[in-house]
Amino acid sequence: MEKKERSRIETRVFYIVLKKHKMNTLNNPKKIMRKTSKFLSMFMSIVLVLTLLTGMNTNAAVKNKLNRVKVTINVGQTVKLKVKKNKKKVKWSSKNKKVATVTKKGKVKGKKPGKTYIIAKVGKKKYKCRIIVKKKSVKPVQTTKPVETTKPVETTQPVETTPAVETTPSVETTPSVETTPSVETTPAVETTPSVETTPSVETTPAVETTPTEETTTPEETTPGTTKPESPASDFGYNDSGSGVTINKYFGKSAAVVIPAEISGKSVIGISDFAFQEGEDSAVRITSVVIPETVTSIGRLAFGNCNFLKTLEIKGSGLKTIGNQAFDQCKALEAVRLPATVQSIGEFAFAGCETLTEANIPAGLVSVGLAPFTGCRSLETITVDEGATKVPSFAYNSTLKYITLPSSVIELQDSQFAGCSALESVKIEGAVKIIPSSVFSDCTSLKEIALSEAVEKIDEYAFAGCTALESIRIPASVTEIASNAFEDSTELKTIMGAKGSYAETFANNNGFTFVEK
Repeated sequence: MEKKERSRIETRVFYIVLKKHKMNTLNNPKKIMRKTSKFLSMFMSIVLVLTLLTGMNTNAAVKNKLNRVKVTINVGQTVKLKVKKNKKKVKWSSKNKKVATVTKKGKVKGKKPGKTYIIAKVGKKKYKCRIIVKKKSVKPVQTTKPVETTKPVETTQPVETTPAVETTPSVETTPSVETTPSVETTPAVETTPSVETTPSVETTPAVETTPTEETTTPEETTPGTTKPESPASDFGYNDSGSGVTINKYFGKSAAVVIPAEISGKSVIGISDFAFQEGEDSAVRITSVVIPETVTSIGRLAFGNCNFLKTLEIKGSGLKTIGNQAFDQCKALEAVRLPATVQSIGEFAFAGCETLTEANIPAGLVSVGLAPFTGCRSLETITVDEGATKVPSFAYNSTLKYITLPSSVIELQDSQFAGCSALESVKIEGAVKIIPSSVFSDCTSLKEIALSEAVEKIDEYAFAGCTALESIRIPASVTEIASNAFEDSTELKTIMGAKGSYAETFANNNGFTFVEK
C-alpha cells in the first residue's frame, strides 16, 4: 500500500467518524470534549492499524525469493531460475558442479545423476533451490532400420530345393512350404497367415506388419541348451567391408541366436538400439546367444528387453560393452563376461532388477559410471583374478560379499559407500590405501580382512559401520585417520601386532587392543 493511498484512506475515515459523531461547534463544550477524545482515540487506532498493514505489505513487496525452491531434471536438461522482485545483481553458484551447473543468468543444466543446491546471492542474502538430476530416459529409436539392409534373404533362396531343411530354423522360413502342401504338421500354427500364393522369400521382412500376439509368449523358446542359429533373414545389418554389424531384428522367435556369419562375412558387432524393445514390439526376446566373432555391443543394443532372462556370450572375442547396453533388462538373472572385455560403459546393466550375480573380467581397463546401479537383487560380485579395475557399487542395497584379488591395486573414494547389506569384504591384493569413505555407512559390515600391503586408512573409511565389532589392522599400516571409524558405535576391539601402529591408534582413541 503506497503513502498516497494510505493518506486518502485516513482522510476518508476522518470525515466518516466526524459525520457519525455529528460534531457541531454549537454544542455543549463538555460534550464536544468527550466526543473529541473518543473520536481521536478511534482515529489513532485506525491509523495505527493502517500503518502496520502498510508495513507488512511493504515488507512482503520487497522480500526476495526464488521462482523455484525444488526442481527435478534429467541429465542434459536445463531450467531457468530467477529471484522475484529483484533489481540488484544476482550471483549464482552450484554446490556441486559435477551434478548441475548454473550460468550468470541463472540457467541450470543437469550434468550427472545426483542432488545439489543452486545458490542465488543478492547482497548479503542467499536463496537456495534444491536440484535433483535423474538419469536421462532414452526412448526407443525407430530410425535405425536401414531399408536397404532388409533384403539379405535373396542369398538363401537355394534352400527351396531342400525342403527338409526348413524344419530346423524358426518360423520365418515357412513361406517356402508351398512346395510341399501336405506338410501342415511341420511348423506351428503361425504358418496359417502365409496363405498367400507368392513364394518369393522377399516377403519375410513384412512379418512386422502382422503383429499377432502369439509372438509375445516367450516360454516356448527357453528350454534347450543347444539352439540353432537364427536365419540371416531375421536381421538387418550394415556391411563395413571388414565384417557385418547387426542393426535390427525382424524375427518372430523369442530365442535369438546371432549367427557368426551372414552372406559369408563375420558378424563383428551389434549396433546401437539393434534389439531395443518398446511398447509396440511384436516380439519379446527371452534369450540371446552372442557368437565369439562379435567384438562390440552398442549403446542400448538390448535396452528395455524386459523379458530377457538368459544371456550367453560365447568365446573370447567381445571387447566393448556400450553405455546402457542392457539397461532395464529386468528379467536377466546372471551375467558372465569373458576376460577379453576391456570397456564397460555407464549404466551398462542398470535396472536389471533380478540380476543376482555378475563378474568383473580380468581384461577390464575402462569402467563408466555405475554400470550395475538399480540391480536390486545383486548379492555377489566376482572380481576375476587379473582385473585391476572395479566399478563403483555405492548405495547398492543388496550386495553382500566382495573379494578383491591380488591384481586390484587401487580403490576409489566412496566406492562401496552405503552398501547397507554388505557383510564381508576381503582385500587380497596390493591395495596400499583404503581411501576416504570407501566403506562408510555399510551398516551390515561385520567382517573386514585387510592385506599386508595396506599402509594407510584414510578419513571416514569405515565411518558409520554400526555392525562392525572388531577389526584386524596389519603391521604394514603406518597411518590411520582419527575419524576413520567415526560413528562405528559397536567397534570396541582393534587387533594387530605388538608394537605396531595399530596398537598406538587403539590406545590413543579408546579402543581395546588385542595382540593377534
